[in-house]
Amino acid sequence: MLKSHRTPLNRPLPRRAGPSGQSPTVQVRSHVEQTVYAIGDVHGRQDLFEKLIDQIRTDAAKTEHVGGRPVVVLLGDLIDRGPQSAGCIERAMRLAEEDWCQIESLKGNHEEAFELFLEDNTVGPNWMQHGGGTTLTSYGVDINKEAGGRGWTGLQAAFQRAVPEAHRAYVKSMKLWVEFGDYLFVHAGVRPGVPIERQSPTDLLWIRQEFLAAEVPYPGKVVVHGHTPMRQPDLRRWRIGIDTGAYASGILSAIRLRGFERTLIQTA
Repeated sequence: MLKSHRTPLNRPLPRRAGPSGQSPTVQVRSHVEQTVYAIGDVHGRQDLFEKLIDQIRTDAAKTEHVGGRPVVVLLGDLIDRGPQSAGCIERAMRLAEEDWCQIESLKGNHEEAFELFLEDNTVGPNWMQHGGGTTLTSYGVDINKEAGGRGWTGLQAAFQRAVPEAHRAYVKSMKLWVEFGDYLFVHAGVRPGVPIERQSPTDLLWIRQEFLAAEVPYPGKVVVHGHTPMRQPDLRRWRIGIDTGAYASGILSAIRLRGFERTLIQTA
């Protein structure tokens, strides 16, 4: 089931924006050979997604790369809350076909709910409370019409008819985590002290306070994650949170990792 979210009490580090929504580059001890761009929770804001992709493509074109094409990691929650969920999935699928980058798509808890509702309409009320209605509407489902008379069964049937098989396959193919160099990428976080191969999918998609409160949540790796919205990206030595609540704030964030550098890129 979907869970309610709360902004954590720990405050993010202040950030001084540079030109075109890009922050100054920061030197750190963590290293990655390839250039990796990680994009935070899009939540149905295709307009911001398109803008950030353009910014990243421009940045990648003028950046020297080692170890092959740059990698773009989508940290999950492409859908729900914002108005263009279907369009965000379609755009992510098209991005995977472009030859300038390698795409790694991670599953978020909202993609999990998407899949669950296709199979089990009892999750519908909870999904709707957490932004699922905008996803139904983005696929052309008339919620009032389809729910009238048949309730959640009618809504589920309309959703099943509306979602293209390619979209279902794309969401199903999403990974729970990937790693490059000293960085581990995951939607929500990790349970501290548990090796990645033994991490619960529930934790990888949902965890918050136990992960956020850990000083070193995953020894030897910097965890790059979304899931927990903050006013500014939370840039710490051992974890990087880049969910800036795009659906409400209008700011979609990404971070470029290259060598020993970290550079923040945002739509605002």
